[in-house]
Amino acid sequence: MAAVILSGDTSGTVSLGAPAIAGTQAYTLPTGYPAISGYALTSTTGGVMSWAAAGGNPILESQIVISQNYSLSSNTNGFSVGPVSVATGFAVTVGTGQTWLVSQ
Repeated sequence: MAAVILSGDTSGTVSLGAPAIAGTQAYTLPTGYPAISGYALTSTTGGVMSWAAAGGNPILESQIVISQNYSLSSNTNGFSVGPVSVATGFAVTVGTGQTWLVSQ
């Protein structure tokens, strides 16, 4: 993984790790800090990033077809709104003591 170092007008730096990809991938960072604590960086498909309330969307969206391997994080449960299917060749892993609820 290649490293990208961004330097500012201060003595500090910000380091980002970049995966190996073909071509160029550009992201445009927001111009300032988030309005309040608890905000997370979100991105458009074009790489334009902005601050948004983490998990603060008024409507929970879930994939109809899951086309990537996915494992629930430790000490969490999952919830999807159905119908939901898992594409051929992919899996959803639900650990011991965890629950993945699909509501139809």
